[in-house]
Amino acid sequence: MAFRVTNNLTTETFITQILNNRFNLAETQEEISSGYKVLDASDDPGRAGTVVNLISTSQRIDRHLQRITFATNFLEAQENAVQSANNTMMRLQELATQAANGTIAVDVRAQIADEVFQLRDNLAALANSRNQGLYVFGGRDDGGTAPFSFDPAYFNEPPTAGLPEKGHWVFDNASIGKSLTRDVNISDTESIRINSPA
Repeated sequence: MAFRVTNNLTTETFITQILNNRFNLAETQEEISSGYKVLDASDDPGRAGTVVNLISTSQRIDRHLQRITFATNFLEAQENAVQSANNTMMRLQELATQAANGTIAVDVRAQIADEVFQLRDNLAALANSRNQGLYVFGGRDDGGTAPFSFDPAYFNEPPTAGLPEKGHWVFDNASIGKSLTRDVNISDTESIRINSPA
């Protein structure tokens, strides 16, 4: 049985093929521009679950990397503070050796004392170092108070003749968190301690 193909049927078939080709071309262009083969779960239901799991894993890895960066910066700040404190202690040792000489004049001894107090204040500033908004030696206290605070009361009574009157630094233990350490998770199963208690 023969049938006649009309011009209308041929035209409709041709238009349908063109539309299908344009749709496929648009999909291919979107895949190329995005770099993804599966854009929606409906594109490939079999792979959709795998894609979701990979995205979740990627996001988890990004969070771990952010915490590792935070921990690295924090530990570097702590190491720099300790190194600076070590240099300061070496200078204090030199001054102590110099001051132990019984023949030095009172005014020289007073100059040494002034430098010692300046170095002490420097050590206190190092002990109150901050990094990323947190005190490096502030334990787990996030209250924003420094571990050490200055007390202007004279530390030595009665005053020693010829020596400057100075206040002293005290450990501010108002928060229990200052005596605790801070741990940071750097993977699903590992964490590291990033600070020392004040």
